Amino acid sequence: MAREFHGSLEQISWVMTIYILLNVSFLLTSGRLGDLLAPGKLYLLGLLTFTGASVLCGLSPGLSWLVGARALQGLGASLMLGLAPKLIALSYGEGERGLPLGLFSTAFATGITVGAPLGGVITAYLGWPFIFFINIPICGLVFLFVSRALVKLPAQAPCDPRAFDL
Repeated sequence: MAREFHGSLEQISWVMTIYILLNVSFLLTSGRLGDLLAPGKLYLLGLLTFTGASVLCGLSPGLSWLVGARALQGLGASLMLGLAPKLIALSYGEGERGLPLGLFSTAFATGITVGAPLGGVITAYLGWPFIFFINIPICGLVFLFVSRALVKLPAQAPCDPRAFDL
C-alpha cells in the first residue's frame, strides 16, 4: 500500500489507526442507540455500512480516500460490535446465553488472531484490495441469513431524544 500510494509509514499507519479510533470511539454510542432504536435494524445498518466501506476501501484511488473509507468501515464495525451482545441477550433466555456469548467471544478472538496473517497471504497472492473485497461475500452471507430475524427485534425503550446523551 505504501509503495502504491507513495506514502510514508506514518501516513499509511492511518489506514489501521482511523479504523480503530472510529470503532472504539462509537462502541458506547452504538450500545446506547441499540437501547433507544431497533437494535436489529441498527446492526444491519452497521453491516451495510461496513460492506459498502469495504468496497470503497478496495477501490480507493489514493491514500486519503482509503483512510476516509476505513473511517466509515470503523463506524459500521462499531455498530455491529456494539450491538452483537445485545442481540444475543435479546435472542436467548437468561440461562441460554452462555454458549452464544462464548461463541461470539471465540469468533472475535479468532478474527483478531487469524486476520493479520490471512491478510498477509491475501495481499501477497491477490493484492491489497482483496483484504477488503473478501468482506463482501462474507457480509452478504451474514445479511442473507440474519436480516429477516433482526428486523423483527423492537426497540427496548420508547425513543426519547432526551435519553441520548451525545
